[in-house]
Amino acid sequence: MPPIGSYMVDTRMATTRPGRVMDYENGLVVLRPVCGGTEWTAPTTDLRPPTDTEAERIRVLTTPVPPVAKP
Repeated sequence: MPPIGSYMVDTRMATTRPGRVMDYENGLVVLRPVCGGTEWTAPTTDLRPPTDTEAERIRVLTTPVPPVAKP
């Protein structure tokens, strides 16, 4: 089972879908979309770690951007 908080990619869809591991439910992994939204479940057999390119995109999407100070 992938660790809670890690990112995995669901390979069941025509285009792969990355998500953050939130929990486990009835032998399935509960994932949340990278930018938030409705969670979904997937069997571990349909999950894989993100590629380097996918991991970089996840990092960019999840890194907070500090507000710009007003002059």
